[in-house]
Amino acid sequence: MGASYNFDAPRRGALLLATSVSGNVRGAGDPEGADVLRIPRSDMEKGRLRRRTEGGRDVGISVEPGTLRDGDVLGCDPPVVVRQEPERVVRVRSDDPVLMAVAGHAIGNWHRPISTGGGAVTFPARSDSDADAIRGLLGGTGAEVSVEEAVFTPRGGSDVHGH
Repeated sequence: MGASYNFDAPRRGALLLATSVSGNVRGAGDPEGADVLRIPRSDMEKGRLRRRTEGGRDVGISVEPGTLRDGDVLGCDPPVVVRQEPERVVRVRSDDPVLMAVAGHAIGNWHRPISTGGGAVTFPARSDSDADAIRGLLGGTGAEVSVEEAVFTPRGGSDVHGH
């Protein structure tokens, strides 16, 4: 069982407590003097967590679940920028909307979150067989299927669900 933290209890030392997001750097450089907190997407979806920044600061975060995004600046002093760790993703590109619909249907049947944009559908890869399955489905059609390391942000409304 993991450790449990009471964020409301007074703490000694240098714990930074962030209860809000004060902005987002959206691809710009990190603010001067800011520390960086790198976390996986699974932690980005949590509302409460405690982690250590690259600079060694202990940070407690208490926000609404699903609030954090790559590049968010936490509302604490000194500022801390949240950076989502890249993960393996499969990216499918095609100019043919029918092929993209077929790919989207297959990915949806696997109950995977997706991201769309730039003429591509992207989803987190669980194994190499994910890309192989899409290549097999779209083989010979001209669709481009690649496996990449990237920050994955699910498209709103494409939450994974059960039947």
